[in-house]
Parts: sequence; structure tokens; C-alpha cells
Amino acid sequence: MSAPRNAWDRRPTETDRAFAALRLYLEQGSLRSTARVGAEMGHRSSKQCEKWSSQHGWVDRAAAWDQHHAQEADLGSKEVHTALSVEHAESLRRQIAANELAAVEAMRRFEENPELMRQIPFEQVLSLAATSARAVARLIVTARLVHGMTTDASGRPDDDRFSRMGIEELDAYLAGVDDGRAAEAPAHESEPAET
Repeated sequence: MSAPRNAWDRRPTETDRAFAALRLYLEQGSLRSTARVGAEMGHRSSKQCEKWSSQHGWVDRAAAWDQHHAQEADLGSKEVHTALSVEHAESLRRQIAANELAAVEAMRRFEENPELMRQIPFEQVLSLAATSARAVARLIVTARLVHGMTTDASGRPDDDRFSRMGIEELDAYLAGVDDGRAAEAPAHESEPAET
């Protein structure tokens, strides 16, 4: 038998029963104990499992096993985050495109029939234009915040505080865009709060 690739792989000196006991030990997670393994294997005491644990370094192997699974979970979480970011970016792109299409179609109709524009009260035209502009601004701000980009003219990249916001917090921030006023971003944890 060749040398094990991973710490939790079977060692050349490990018997079938010792390795089976290790597998039970690893699968117990944070509740693992040699006594529990011994009981699961039908032993009257935990002495044999304690011996195997000592001979074959179960504690260190379990630590490597736990670290490996934690890294896999982190990688999976990053992959999910990336997939969601791509999906959200595409959704925002489609929403912006739909808003632009509506504006282009309205312009086309008004150009074809200028009388249509005269039939709509000027205040309503302004209101529609403002509503459309706020919708586009909100979509653009949302896209920039989700990707950690700055939303001001400083050119300074924002941190990831917006990606940690809940829906209600983000909506409250974006309400400032809807109202046509500057919304104040919540303080970053490392930034001292102003008094």
C-alpha cells in the first residue's frame, strides 16, 4: 500500500477495523469521541479505540479532515456568491435595457406623431421623465453597490458593506436615490462613527 495522500486516508499499518473506526470518528464531527466509536463498533470499552487513536494520530487526522471540509464549504460559498453575482448583474442589465427600450419607443411615437406630446400635460411629462430617470439611477446604483463600486464622484472604491446589507437596509439606502436626494451609506465597521 502506498503512502496516504490525505491525512485521513488509510495508512499502510492500519488494519481494516482500525480504519473503519477512524471513519466513524471522523464522521462524528464536533461530537467525536473514542468512547462513542467503541460503542458503535460494539466494544465493551473505549480502550481499543483509544489505542488506535494514539497509534494512528486520529486527533491530528480529524483536524486535517475538519480543515479540508471547512475549505470546501468556503469554496462552495464563493462559487454560489459568484453565480448569484452573475445572475443579479444579468437581471439588472435586462431591467436597464427594458427601461431604455420603453424610452426609445416613447420617443419614436412622439416623433411620428408630435400631437401625442401636446395631449399630455407638461407636468405629467416631467413626472414620467423623473420617474424613469430615478428608476435607471436606482438600477445603476444597485449594480454598482452589489459589485463594491463607488457611487460618488470621488473614484474611491467602496468596501463590501453593501453586500452585507439586508434587503431592508439596502432598500432604505436606495430610497435616497428614489427621492432624488443623496443617501448616506452606513458606516463601515472599521470606520469610527461621527459624533
